[in-house]
Amino acid sequence: MKKYILILTLVAAVNAQAANEDWKNCDDEGTSNCEYQIKDGVLTIRPQDNSQPASIPDYARDCSNTRYSECTTTAPWKWEENTNTITTLKIESGITSVGYDAFENMETVANLIIPDTVTNISNNAFMDMWQLKNVTIPDSVTTIGERAFQWAHILEKLVIPDSVTSIGDYAFDTVGLQLAEPGSTTIYCATTSPCAGKGHENIIAYDKQSGVYILEGQIYASPTDMINTQNACVDMDTCKAKVLKNKGYCSSDEACAAMVETENANHPIEYKNKSYASIDDLLKGKYMPKRIYTIDEANEVAGKTNTFTIRYR
Repeated sequence: MKKYILILTLVAAVNAQAANEDWKNCDDEGTSNCEYQIKDGVLTIRPQDNSQPASIPDYARDCSNTRYSECTTTAPWKWEENTNTITTLKIESGITSVGYDAFENMETVANLIIPDTVTNISNNAFMDMWQLKNVTIPDSVTTIGERAFQWAHILEKLVIPDSVTSIGDYAFDTVGLQLAEPGSTTIYCATTSPCAGKGHENIIAYDKQSGVYILEGQIYASPTDMINTQNACVDMDTCKAKVLKNKGYCSSDEACAAMVETENANHPIEYKNKSYASIDDLLKGKYMPKRIYTIDEANEVAGKTNTFTIRYR
């Protein structure tokens, strides 16, 4: 029996070592805190230590005072033999920043997955992804660098979330040039100011209020509805109720409408034993802290004196 256990242990150890060898450091010198794997047409990037956040390194720096070849390096995955088979780029949760030039010129990537832990997308990060069709920018992202998505020829539609406060020039320049209908590519931006850079003529600004999307006077309950100009809401209250139901905060149309009526009456919205000042706060998880009264305030509320009653609200 001990012999069989030893054999099984050795086999498991060999398999684990082989699995680990599939993952390589994001830096040629092994100094990065992220690692990558290419398998079945998917390039996956993840933190080396799942308990710690990680960043995809910069592979270029400011080249204004030197030759480009002397100020840039190449990401290691671009040297792999199967690089030209990659159709999906998957960045896993825990990655917080995508470095300069990290995935530039990866022309076969059609699908890009960015997790909601990423806050920064650096210059040229996804530049020259000629086959890119699908990407969602999560609402964790605050900064998008220059030329970050430039030359994504067949990317049809994209929503820039309201979390984004800075967008570099030409970040979305020449997106969708190969579409059959000229000008049919539209990029939607939550606010005008960060989207006003050079080369952003195809960006349309929209307003986002309490989870709804307002574009050209129409109100929508989701980015998808807004992009496709479908299922426009009759009014703001109807749309807010639809948002709440879509996100699972209420189970029926009546219950969702009641939550909207509560907000309109300037009363706190109660959800899972917490109070929220507005639907917007509810969607953001920003609940109202319980107020702790001073002894004098508590006694005054209770109509008593010389007691030590403390009430919570």
